[in-house]
Amino acid sequence: MNNKNPDGFLPINHKVKITFPWFIGFIEGDGSFSTNKLIPRLSIQLTLKDAFLLEAIREFFGIGNIHYEKPRNRSINEKPMVQLEFNNIRFLFNILLNDLRSFPMYSKKKLDFNDWAIIVKLYYFGYHLLPSGKSLIEKLKTRMKTAKQFSSNLSISESNLTDSILEQEIEQVLILPAPYYVKNGVRFLAGTNKLVPEPLIFYVIHSDNSTFRFKNLIL
Repeated sequence: MNNKNPDGFLPINHKVKITFPWFIGFIEGDGSFSTNKLIPRLSIQLTLKDAFLLEAIREFFGIGNIHYEKPRNRSINEKPMVQLEFNNIRFLFNILLNDLRSFPMYSKKKLDFNDWAIIVKLYYFGYHLLPSGKSLIEKLKTRMKTAKQFSSNLSISESNLTDSILEQEIEQVLILPAPYYVKNGVRFLAGTNKLVPEPLIFYVIHSDNSTFRFKNLIL
């Protein structure tokens, strides 16, 4: 089969069919639950020849940012990469988070997802604006980076105690009054009728079917 397609490219008329169960398996293999400073994000990085797959995923969800990365010339065999990133907090909390919880994960990445899901909730309701919320996010980020592996300097009992303390901290932060509240799916600043400033994406479709994406802010 490989001899008939040595370059690994699919026919031009090939159509990619995305389903959510497939997407779950895909991100368990190639996805990354992470943050940019305090902002949660889900990213997927592939080689440039597989960019069509990321385009299909973005089309499936109707949202996402694709970044093309040039080789850093560290190796003669280094290939150009492309990355799809989801960082819109309304999409992460209202759509992606619920859908991801609807299907089981079987890899160790589920542990990262559990911490990442808490960060998404903290950020969505504005807890990152509170010193205790910001501190909690940083601790969750640290736990994610360790990949749930016990350090040679930390016993299993000590690690369990650390996790137990962190779980208590999560509960303590989430019972605090949230800086944002949600009404009819829209976030407002607590105690006011002011909308939470956040990016909105506008699509302009021209007569030749070309599409342009523009970002603006709710003020």
